[in-house]
Amino acid sequence: MIYICGPNKTEVDINLPAGSKKNILFALSGGADSAILLYILARMNKEAETEHTFTLFTVPRPDGGANYSPAIAKWIGNKLEIELPEPMIIGNGNLPHQIVVKVVNKQLLDTNKYDVLYIAENKIPPTDIGGLAPIRAPKQTYERKSLPFWGVTKECTIDLYYQENVSELLGLTHSCTERVIGRCNMCFQCKERAWAFSQLNIVDPGSA
Repeated sequence: MIYICGPNKTEVDINLPAGSKKNILFALSGGADSAILLYILARMNKEAETEHTFTLFTVPRPDGGANYSPAIAKWIGNKLEIELPEPMIIGNGNLPHQIVVKVVNKQLLDTNKYDVLYIAENKIPPTDIGGLAPIRAPKQTYERKSLPFWGVTKECTIDLYYQENVSELLGLTHSCTERVIGRCNMCFQCKERAWAFSQLNIVDPGSA
């Protein structure tokens, strides 16, 4: 499905795997991007009656994102009146991102138990917003991986909450990488989230 998002009317293409009864592996970080992607995929799955199953996982990073993932999954399940599992904890969050990805591939995706891995990683804003930006490696040909948000910046993913009428879900997400609870308003992720809302001219309803 094509969504038109943000002030620049950017296209975002979000689709379930082709066919039915696929095993979906989903990276639920506790942040805003992965929460809305999971909601959309789960809603699509219910409405299309494709009977895909979801396996959720989160990495225990120092920012405490893994503490937020279970509540996000539960909220989505209750909202859609479906069953979603509690996220598994896997990997070492102190390792660099690329190493964590390789560990996940080896321990989960390479077992062939799953048909596709969804990751909600997005594009760095095209302007200097302050803070140390994370290194997001150039997109390559990912076998059995789907990255719907790779070509869009965060204002597009935030806009999806309002298109889906689930802005309440934003209050359960956590973006800050310096505090386990609340925001420092200084790290790149805090600034990126603030920048996204400013682009939409919307007040952030979240508290984390």
